[in-house]
Amino acid sequence: GIVFLSESTLGWAPFITSWLRTKHSDQQAILQKQVFAVVNSLILDEAKCNCYMSISFTSRLKNGLSLIDSLISHVSNSSEHVTEAIICFAMAWCIGGIFDHLGRLSVDKSLKLNQLGELVPRNSSIYDGFVTSDGYWETWSSVIPTWTFTKGESFLNMVVPTEESV
Repeated sequence: GIVFLSESTLGWAPFITSWLRTKHSDQQAILQKQVFAVVNSLILDEAKCNCYMSISFTSRLKNGLSLIDSLISHVSNSSEHVTEAIICFAMAWCIGGIFDHLGRLSVDKSLKLNQLGELVPRNSSIYDGFVTSDGYWETWSSVIPTWTFTKGESFLNMVVPTEESV
C-alpha cells in the first residue's frame, strides 16, 4: 500500500537529510550546519507575508536544494564563506521569492540578524545581487548590458535591460 504523510506531519528536516545523503561525506557536515541554519532563520510567520502565489514550504525548500546543487557546481571557490552565501541566496529566492517587497525585507533581515550570508554587503539586500562563479558578491545592476535605441526597430522587438531582466 501507499503511506501518505503530509508536510505538517513530516516537517521539512527529512528533505534536507535526504538531500545531504547524496553529498560526499566531507561536504555533509558543513552543508548540514549551513543549510539548517539558513532554513531555520527563514521560518517566518507566512500568514503575515503577502505572497504572490501559494506554494508549499517543502516544494520551495526542494527547489532551493536543487538550486544550491546547481550553483555550487559552477563555483570555483568552494570555501565555507562562499558556500554559505550560495545557500543564503538560493534559499532566499526559493523560500522567500514568492513574498512581496515587505516579505522579502523580512527574509533579508532574518538572515542578517542570524549573521548569515556575510558575503552580502550589510547595506544591500540578498535580493540585490548574486554570487559570481569565482565566489564574489555582485549586484544585478553591475551586469546590465548597455542598450542603445536602433532607429527603425519595431517597438515589439525592443528589450530594454533592467535589474529585473538580467
